[in-house]
Amino acid sequence: MVKENLLEIIDNLTKHEPNKKNLEKIVKNIVKYSPDYNAKKWNKNIYIRQAHNCYEYFLNKINPEHAKECFKLKKSMCTYKDGSKKKCDCHRLKAQPGYAAGYKRITKAKKYTCKNLHRRILADNPGIYKSRKNGDCREGYYMGALVIHPGSTYHFYRRDSNGRWSHKDGLTKAKNYDAKGDLIYSIKKAARHYKRDKGSGGVNYSRICARYCIPRHTKKRASHRSGKGRKKTRKKSLF
Repeated sequence: MVKENLLEIIDNLTKHEPNKKNLEKIVKNIVKYSPDYNAKKWNKNIYIRQAHNCYEYFLNKINPEHAKECFKLKKSMCTYKDGSKKKCDCHRLKAQPGYAAGYKRITKAKKYTCKNLHRRILADNPGIYKSRKNGDCREGYYMGALVIHPGSTYHFYRRDSNGRWSHKDGLTKAKNYDAKGDLIYSIKKAARHYKRDKGSGGVNYSRICARYCIPRHTKKRASHRSGKGRKKTRKKSLF
């Protein structure tokens, strides 16, 4: 990255995250270890797009097997809760925090809390750690963030090598703008209330749970399983 772009990232951090120190070192780490923003990689192939969600985008991991399974599902018929039969969608393939570690599926919305999701994220990815307030990630790591609509749902963002943030909401397209259509320079300042096209409602990710530091090395991140989650097995005591 040319010097002018480094200076631009420093300038944006100064404006939007003024409490950060050692900006030059932080920016060099951002450029070197953060993923590049490449929406086409996630959006062009419909089976990749519909088989991956915000959690996998946060981890920057595409699972080719999920894409293949999505391709098969889209050609099949599924029976839904109301008894109707329609072409299957790929919703069931979404990775959820805790699945890789063997946690069960979250079935009650009230369980979508910062504490519960934090436990699941670290169980999946022991190499991830929570960033300190106003701190940043050490060498070899990039930053991501967890937000929640309390008692309803969750969402993840990640910071890219250009210093800005991007995300992928559910099975929709990856994007680098917030609920108001503005580029995201700061999670704290970003518009996170996604309203429905008509009427009130939607989701409001009003609470920022934490900013995480994710290892750039892919082997240190979870290989996710999809579906309803696996039964968590207890380790047998040696005594």
